[in-house]
Amino acid sequence: MRYSVKTLFFNALSGHKNWPEQWPDASPKKSYAAVIIGAGGHGLAAAYYLASKFGITNVAVVEKGWLGGHRSQHHDHQIQLFV
Repeated sequence: MRYSVKTLFFNALSGHKNWPEQWPDASPKKSYAAVIIGAGGHGLAAAYYLASKFGITNVAVVEKGWLGGHRSQHHDHQIQLFV
């Protein structure tokens, strides 16, 4: 599938139910170098920071909803990362 503004718009109208599965094997690993609770703006930025600055790519980002969801604009200031 090609991703574009057009496909994003039409999938938004359908409630994002027509996207193909992106991670067919999403089973958890036995261990991670870091676990981040919350996939809002701060959680995803923390995962990016760990990968880009420290080379830590074995990171689990745990979210109740969908990644980068609408709650990030309201509640992300409450998420803290303890390394």
